[in-house]
Amino acid sequence: MVADADPSRISGISRGQHIKHCIAMLWPDVIKSWNDWNELALWAWTSYREIGVTGCAAAGKTFTFTLLSLVEYLARPMGTRVALTSTTVPSLRGRIWSEMMRFVRPAVPLFGLNVVDSQTKIQFNKGDDRSSIIALAVDSGAVEQAVGKLQGVHLPRMVIMVDEAAQTNPAVFSARANLEVGTDFYHFIAIANASSMFDPHGLFCEPRMGWGSIGDDDEHWETKSGVCVRFDGLKSPNVKAGRIIYHYLFSQDNVEIIRKNFGEGSLEWNSYCRGMWSKSGARNTILDSAMIAEGKAREKVIWAGGGIKTIAALDPAFTTDGDDCILRFAKVGKAEDNQVMIELTEVVRLNLMDDPNYPLFYQVADQTINELEKRGVDPEDFALDATGAGAGIADIISQRWQNGFLRVSFGGAATDAPISVEDPRPAKQVYSNRVTQLWSQIKVVVMAGRMRGMDDQTARELCARIYSLKNEKTLLESKKDLKKRTKGNSPDRADALSLLVELFVNQNGLGNATGSQSQNSDDWEKYVLDNELESSYQ
Repeated sequence: MVADADPSRISGISRGQHIKHCIAMLWPDVIKSWNDWNELALWAWTSYREIGVTGCAAAGKTFTFTLLSLVEYLARPMGTRVALTSTTVPSLRGRIWSEMMRFVRPAVPLFGLNVVDSQTKIQFNKGDDRSSIIALAVDSGAVEQAVGKLQGVHLPRMVIMVDEAAQTNPAVFSARANLEVGTDFYHFIAIANASSMFDPHGLFCEPRMGWGSIGDDDEHWETKSGVCVRFDGLKSPNVKAGRIIYHYLFSQDNVEIIRKNFGEGSLEWNSYCRGMWSKSGARNTILDSAMIAEGKAREKVIWAGGGIKTIAALDPAFTTDGDDCILRFAKVGKAEDNQVMIELTEVVRLNLMDDPNYPLFYQVADQTINELEKRGVDPEDFALDATGAGAGIADIISQRWQNGFLRVSFGGAATDAPISVEDPRPAKQVYSNRVTQLWSQIKVVVMAGRMRGMDDQTARELCARIYSLKNEKTLLESKKDLKKRTKGNSPDRADALSLLVELFVNQNGLGNATGSQSQNSDDWEKYVLDNELESSYQ
């Protein structure tokens, strides 16, 4: 009955009800936890051929649509092909294939399926790749081959599910017209967190009447080719119930974590909590005046007593485009509330001369050493940007002064360090690169209320630099683009501050540096993104 387009004419029961009956028989734990979001997904599945899927983290997006695709395959294995795609092999195996394998296990003996895990495929008849479930990685190096595999098979029933659709090559979406030809049953599902309106997923999910035709509370809308369903974290079954009923789904605790880490109205709030593309006016600067005020970052510290030390950081940005070479200082110690604090103090602009007999690198090193010694800064309490030319300056300082200071690189990838105590995802999963991670760390410390003494110019620099979401990761605006947009203003003080904050976090640990007391970090680590989602409904 599931394979019948309208089984109600025979049984009096809709196709959706037949699908739920099948789920109840094969996966009783799933049907026991069936909720409004599962029902929304099922409605879209039985009503439209092309479905865009967006939503908050831990909404079960991949989970639910993988299950529905398997039910569709089992309804008529001969003559049905299910193709699952993701961007890379690790991503494929860690997300959509992992979900499929969990669901398929109880079905193997009942349907005589042949699972070839090494090749990520499931056959109804051994050796038959046509009537099968196949999973493909469609990264940039294999797009043509993968699209060829998708287009090379035409069966009466075709299901194509694209996970991580925002990062998927547009060629996969362009193949849809060919995939639908000659089918009696056809479904194309594109799943991702909302990132950009102009990436492949955003374009696929665009409302038929344009983005201006939908509101912040809409949970579904018609697109040019089908429908988009949206799982809004503020409408999670757990949030609506006021308590955690479904431990695998987004909850009020997760709402509060995103609100604290990123702020309401931020791009991350829209994407990870509301499951919605940001429209014009969404806040997309690292900090804004409200955050600075809320974190009391411009106030002074009332110290508890002794144990206060001076730390320092150098941003030798003079090496590029005439930026200032900034050395800034801060005090670190226990405040009267017994919490460790960082208070920003002096900002020193190094004065450099054009002297062929005294190279700039040596001028920077000598002036830095002099300023550090005047304030009694120990080597372990000093950090500098060792990117590019900065590495040479670091070597000179270590030769002429002491070693043991912190060398930080603004270049390269983000690290494995957690982004906060409440949200312990590795930074490399959240930020596109290292400089984005370093600047975002300022935000975490400010919003935790652990920074004081911020000056006007630093505040302006932090509030000026924008970021975007690219491939579902936060990407900081390049310094070149910032300077072009702000008529040459360079964020030298803020860059130096990011080094101070990195030193502060390194020395005190993330928990002490941000003062987070979340009880739910383990749950958030497990459920924050769909690739962390557990499939067990027990």
